[in-house]
Amino acid sequence: MRDPQDEIRKRLDEVVGTEFDERGRRWGASWFRESAPRWIAGVLVAIAMAFLVWEVLDRHLKAAHHKPEASRPVIVDIVPKK
Repeated sequence: MRDPQDEIRKRLDEVVGTEFDERGRRWGASWFRESAPRWIAGVLVAIAMAFLVWEVLDRHLKAAHHKPEASRPVIVDIVPKK
């Protein structure tokens, strides 16, 4: 009796050929070598974006809660129209 997985692989190879998964077996060494740089880059970009959002929000919230120093009052002379 044939293994159902072998039958599926055979039919899949007939349709798309043997090159349908260039990285090889999933979770194998070749797959890890191909996928690891993308995962590392993705994690680093996510951390950088989270840090950027944190900094922007922190600066804006600090600026919103910071009261400006008391300045001298501005004297306005209202001159009636002639």
